[in-house]
Amino acid sequence: MTDTPRTLRAGMVGMGMIFDETYRPCFERLHAEGLYDRRYGEVSVPLTAVASRTGKRADVYQKSSQGRIAPFANFSGEDAVAKLLESDVDFVCVATPDDRHFEACRQVLEAGKHLIVEKPSVLSLSQLDELAQLAKAKGVLAKVV
Repeated sequence: MTDTPRTLRAGMVGMGMIFDETYRPCFERLHAEGLYDRRYGEVSVPLTAVASRTGKRADVYQKSSQGRIAPFANFSGEDAVAKLLESDVDFVCVATPDDRHFEACRQVLEAGKHLIVEKPSVLSLSQLDELAQLAKAKGVLAKVV
């Protein structure tokens, strides 16, 4: 175990129903309680950046969170994912509509970031093969939840 605090900075692509049902409660609990790993001790997992089409839901969430989560960068528009990837995130969760998963996941992996994507991960086996090869080439994890 180490005395150095560990931090894994999270990015989120998509702020819809899956965020509300799954990721929001997870990030709020991580903000309140942190995470503990026997090998490393306490690990902080803040949501540090969000990318979405309009940014409106992220704005509303931040304004109404009442301390349940720390402030995060909110990127919107056509280049939102690229801006998120330029920020200091260690891993990215993708929860967009299914037909947008592949492009967002490809960008995340090309940037050398670890990836968590909701199911179905992509819409074709060839897309899945491409992402698996890209993750291996970049030395990052790509997981489907």
